[in-house]
Amino acid sequence: MLVIKSTFSIRPFTLVTHEGLTYLAVVQNGMQIGALARTAEGRYVQVNGVHIQPLNAERVMLALRREEHRKRAVQKEQAAAAVVVSVKRRRVPQRDTARMSEGVG
Repeated sequence: MLVIKSTFSIRPFTLVTHEGLTYLAVVQNGMQIGALARTAEGRYVQVNGVHIQPLNAERVMLALRREEHRKRAVQKEQAAAAVVVSVKRRRVPQRDTARMSEGVG
């Protein structure tokens, strides 16, 4: 299963520069993790250092849609998570100063 993680940094996978690649996100293909990139021809590849592996375009598009759906759900959840907390004041009995000055109390 192909999983795309747009919130992770691609930096560890791209220490070697590759001309003509546009880096998009981090991709996990089974146990292999690397940077998802698009070539100048429009093909999707997984980059891990000097190793470039082609990916199935349909699987990448499906994974991109899943990631977009996940991001929208997280944004809705964060928007709904704005909680208003109202703290009730604790009633503290106050002494009647007028009665205390009279000596009653």
